[in-house]
Amino acid sequence: SPEPRWVDLGSGAGRVVVQAALQGYHATGVEINPYLVFLSRRKAAAAGAHNARFVWGNIWTYDLSTTDVVYFFGRPGGGVMSRFRSRVESPGSKVAYAVSSHFDVPGWERALLQNSNGIRLYDVRKMS
Repeated sequence: SPEPRWVDLGSGAGRVVVQAALQGYHATGVEINPYLVFLSRRKAAAAGAHNARFVWGNIWTYDLSTTDVVYFFGRPGGGVMSRFRSRVESPGSKVAYAVSSHFDVPGWERALLQNSNGIRLYDVRKMS
């Protein structure tokens, strides 16, 4: 499809996914908390975000083979951001861009396109 595919790993209440869908992305939120998936679906419907969908799932096993952009809030410590990097760079992943909120992705320094108020945009293709 011509619309890029956006995935938010750990989508919480769905705010980022709804906004991405309203901007024309086919946006998917992956969330482990079923209550937040339900809440997110309601928010998307109320906002008219028809390209938004939410799945109850595990962010570490979700299929990224059709994903163009991946968003991850993450957190420092515990190797979480390194694990995110490995996930995006794994075989079968088609991610071209990654967005990280407030936390650097170790090893992607040369892929950083922009850091605006803590929102980091990476061109993952530069890492191949």
